[in-house]
Amino acid sequence: MITDSFTMLRARRREIAEEAQDLRARLEKLAIEDAELESAEKVLMRFGAVPNEPPARPASELASGKPEGTPTTPNMILALLKEAKAQGKTGLEPREMQMLISKRWWPTVKSEDVGPTAWRMWKANRLAKQGSLYMLKQSEAAGFPWADEPTASK
Repeated sequence: MITDSFTMLRARRREIAEEAQDLRARLEKLAIEDAELESAEKVLMRFGAVPNEPPARPASELASGKPEGTPTTPNMILALLKEAKAQGKTGLEPREMQMLISKRWWPTVKSEDVGPTAWRMWKANRLAKQGSLYMLKQSEAAGFPWADEPTASK
């Protein structure tokens, strides 16, 4: 009888180990797929695609800093300025940029995250400026040649 009990226990433990192995393999495949989808999302946003709605984020992540996977602040500014130009607007003020970034990518963005970045981009000759209005430079309005520059991070 003890032998039968041990046999049954060991058989069940083997079943559990096999199921756990199958689940680990499935989790690994899902993690790989998730990483691929995350990369694809970053590429789309890098080239100016805008999601219909922001990705669901845990409340703790929204409360502290820029969400993971969010484009760099300069790339967000450039995407917004490109869209503004396509809509016939001359440019955007930092407050407008902050509001648009907040709606699309970064709900807790602060004015000090956007204004100083736009100013540095202007000082680096990456943007044009009239008063408080920031605009794309004429030569760069067609594309994003600066997307891979190391200065594009914040």
